[in-house]
Amino acid sequence: MDPRLSLDMGAVTIPIQFDTRDHEQFPHSGWLVDAKASFDSERAGGDFDAEILSVSVNHYWPMRERDVLAVRAYTRASSADAAFFLLSSFGGSKDLRGYPGGRYRDRMMYSLQAEYRWQFR
Repeated sequence: MDPRLSLDMGAVTIPIQFDTRDHEQFPHSGWLVDAKASFDSERAGGDFDAEILSVSVNHYWPMRERDVLAVRAYTRASSADAAFFLLSSFGGSKDLRGYPGGRYRDRMMYSLQAEYRWQFR
């Protein structure tokens, strides 16, 4: 195997979650906070050192009888020495839908979005 095509990754990841939603799939009220710190390290068997921190905060406000206002804030930052594939990127399934995943890539990103969920019947 060509050694230029080889990459070893080793990381320690610390996840934190806080959840007060009233329903996991169709929340009407409450908070969901997810945070993750990842430390890639040569000491953990990887080929490079890098740190990544991501935090997402979702809040659900009940509106009228069955409608919901859902708001999501998200931020992600990586250290200056992070490999290009560990950089933050917009697009995909949760944040800024409609953008192709990876089109915008940088060391830091943040997004804020809101949606009104109207229950038809």
